[in-house]
Amino acid sequence: MRIALAALLVASACGGQQGTRPVGIEPPSSTPTPPASAAPSPTPPRGAPPVSTGVAPEAGVLFVTGADDWIYRYDGATGDLRRVTRHARLGLVTRDGAYAEGLEGGLVLLRWDGTVETVDCGPGRFQTMTVSGACLSFVAQDSRPVWVRLPNETTARLLLPGDWGAGQIALSPEGRRVAVLRSKPGTSFDARAHNALWIIDADGTPRRLYEPKEPNAFLFSFAWSDDGRWLTVWEQPIISNSAMADGDRLLLVDTTDGKVIDLGKTLVARGWLRWSPDGRLAFVRGGDRQTWLGKQLVIRSPDGTVRVITDGDHVGLAPAWVPGPGGTLGLTWVEAPVGDGNGGAYVAGTGAGARYGVLSNDLRGPGRQLPFAGIVEGLRPSGDAALTLVLVRRPSPPGRDEYGALELWLTKPPAGGTSTQVRLIAGLGDLAFGYYGFQPSLFALVAWSLDPR
Repeated sequence: MRIALAALLVASACGGQQGTRPVGIEPPSSTPTPPASAAPSPTPPRGAPPVSTGVAPEAGVLFVTGADDWIYRYDGATGDLRRVTRHARLGLVTRDGAYAEGLEGGLVLLRWDGTVETVDCGPGRFQTMTVSGACLSFVAQDSRPVWVRLPNETTARLLLPGDWGAGQIALSPEGRRVAVLRSKPGTSFDARAHNALWIIDADGTPRRLYEPKEPNAFLFSFAWSDDGRWLTVWEQPIISNSAMADGDRLLLVDTTDGKVIDLGKTLVARGWLRWSPDGRLAFVRGGDRQTWLGKQLVIRSPDGTVRVITDGDHVGLAPAWVPGPGGTLGLTWVEAPVGDGNGGAYVAGTGAGARYGVLSNDLRGPGRQLPFAGIVEGLRPSGDAALTLVLVRRPSPPGRDEYGALELWLTKPPAGGTSTQVRLIAGLGDLAFGYYGFQPSLFALVAWSLDPR
């Protein structure tokens, strides 16, 4: 069957594995002392709004997801923190602002200047903006038609009819191809969950890339690589929330020839998959829902070689690429000693819970532990690497889990031997224990004017 997409999509265009030794880390030259603004935050109740705790003009503007179902705008110049929209998740981030996708439908553009613009890109209740400027809309019902509005167009067109079986769908970065999870009618719930990954090419031809062999297995949560060649997707053998919590097979699918590469079992953490501009994929390998056990930070190069960054005595989490001079790339991540089944140590911030940040400027030598006194759960450099957002967790007594234990900090490189660290926002996140130490990604929790992507 050929779908009449050729003109539509054309218009939108106007290996083997090789292990190496871990890089390891070098300890900081001196023990960091807590910054002056690191006074303990009050313990907020469940669902409490976040609180502004500092002014940092160089921070620009942030949109931050609160635990109270609101998205907030933080202005670094004034420290002002105010609600802008609710019941939505942060989507595409551009130089204009961040798109907020309504959990029950709708799409708005949150501009950096504080204005909010409603976006209407088609008759579908659910809408999402893509990096190419195209916009998808769909209806989440048994009949699931999908529409697309291309850049510089005012009218959405039907992309897939409701009886095609479309599930998750996404345009490629250049807007010429469509990836979609397709299901078939079945007599049982498990059979209906079984699906396959398809590509609709620029000429309108549907092409099946991969379908799980087991009749009850299914694919979920796929995403394009930045260069539009690869798709990452998870495969699960049965329908089970417990099985999903312990991790699933992460697959890397080449859209040019359909080759499927099994990257191993990982936690379902989309924010922990980070593509570099030169086509390398940094990800966290290892199942088991406890994040302080069996988690390796791994980099897969375009030629198929795989390099394990962390050693056997440490876990590596939440990688982020760091732009360097002359087009070089470094990597930063969260690291901690391997723990055991003691969740109380994690909550207290001791042992395996004493997480810290690591930076490797070129991945050819050992990484360097960053001089930050708090418990680090995430790092995100600005587009020019001059500043870094740090997700920090406030420790609590063992056995006493607390809400709102996450804080957002801004760090600047050392000037005269001293780095500047400012706490911007407190009272973020759900329980500190989370899903066995699985905390939100800074790339999902925050949209940043200094790092549109």
